[in-house]
Amino acid sequence: HWKPPPSACEAAMRGMMEDDTHRYGPDGGISRLVDLMKEKISKENNLVESAVMITSGSNQAYMNIVLTLLDEGDTALLLVPYYFNHLMALQMTGARVEFAPTTTTLQPDLDLLRRRLEDRDKPKVKLLTISNPGNPSGVMIPGE
Repeated sequence: HWKPPPSACEAAMRGMMEDDTHRYGPDGGISRLVDLMKEKISKENNLVESAVMITSGSNQAYMNIVLTLLDEGDTALLLVPYYFNHLMALQMTGARVEFAPTTTTLQPDLDLLRRRLEDRDKPKVKLLTISNPGNPSGVMIPGE
């Protein structure tokens, strides 16, 4: 049977008694936590200038990203099959959503994507959403 280390349990209990634990935090994350994450990324990953956003989950992060990057009428590509929350978020921005088919093995069709991204007769694509592993398929895009 696995359980968290005693220090983690004690920290969680202390945290439950703090007022800030029971409030909604800023969309980008609690500033002290963001600063600690930037420090960690700088030291361990050698990324000096990094934009860090800490959210309660990937749906909030995705929504924050599409609301930041897309304006009404912008074009967004979404690989099929797609996670339904991604489509809803894109629709909420008023973006024009195009569905990008995948191969029979549910991998991105790179030739098709390249042709679409380079097509000057169609609206410029401002956002391409790739979920890896694929949701809902669970398929992993290989590293090569």
